[in-house]
Amino acid sequence: MKYSAMGCLVMGLLISDMSMAMRCGRSVVTLGDRKDEVLTRCGEPESSESHTKMVGITNQDPLHTFAIQQFEEIKVEEWIYNFGPRHFKQYLRFENSILRETKDLGWGS
Repeated sequence: MKYSAMGCLVMGLLISDMSMAMRCGRSVVTLGDRKDEVLTRCGEPESSESHTKMVGITNQDPLHTFAIQQFEEIKVEEWIYNFGPRHFKQYLRFENSILRETKDLGWGS
């Protein structure tokens, strides 16, 4: 029983780690990879869109007498890879050229 619990734990860790990775042929891209690394390993995506978003934080002094708001503009790029009908389409989201999210979109065509 002890071994099966350990096996389940190991499998869970492997599966959770795979959700942060995407295979391109013999290469693997993972969260944190740069956009140019993904292009080198996977080639051009089937489609891509880009936009910017504003992210803000508020810093307040310890006495709460004033607050400073800081904003940063982030470039967001969303790519779709279609590796054919025997593989899932893949969605990739980059923020400032760093891969932040991957997910399966269903069967490709």
